[in-house]
Amino acid sequence: IAQYDRIRVFADVPQRASVDLSVGNVAKVTVPEHTHRVFEGKVTRTSQSIDAHARTLRVEVDLPNVDLLLVPGMYVQVQFQLKPTKFVQVPAAAMLFRASGPQVAVIDHDGRVKFQDVAIARDNGRLLEIASGLSEGDRVAVNISNQIAQGDNVRVVDNAPAAPASSK
Repeated sequence: IAQYDRIRVFADVPQRASVDLSVGNVAKVTVPEHTHRVFEGKVTRTSQSIDAHARTLRVEVDLPNVDLLLVPGMYVQVQFQLKPTKFVQVPAAAMLFRASGPQVAVIDHDGRVKFQDVAIARDNGRLLEIASGLSEGDRVAVNISNQIAQGDNVRVVDNAPAAPASSK
């Protein structure tokens, strides 16, 4: 006998996001087979410990499944609604990972490149929240060539309707 009108989803959350996640947080679940649907549930429990090898927190989400579209064993994508922060956000494509640590290329008002050390507060996949090293309104380069050096003059092409670095 099985009951499928409520499904439990297990997700492994990166350590950096785990500090902002707790029982009761809203989770939105999508599956490739039902792209038109977003299933909403809540975090019901966590393992309360970080896996030493993967650096993740095991989280359980319970979802209502009244139309029985979800079945046990499916692979799903889970997005958690975390508390808003006041960190500056940049696209993941703006990040440079170097031996000295994470950096972004900031373009000053004269069009010169400066590689700025940053501290990542939260990785949301396409966007990263930066805890330090950037200010709201800074112009950052996206997908910068490794041929560009500190102090090089570049021509800025703004493809985004909003500023690349913004506060949440």
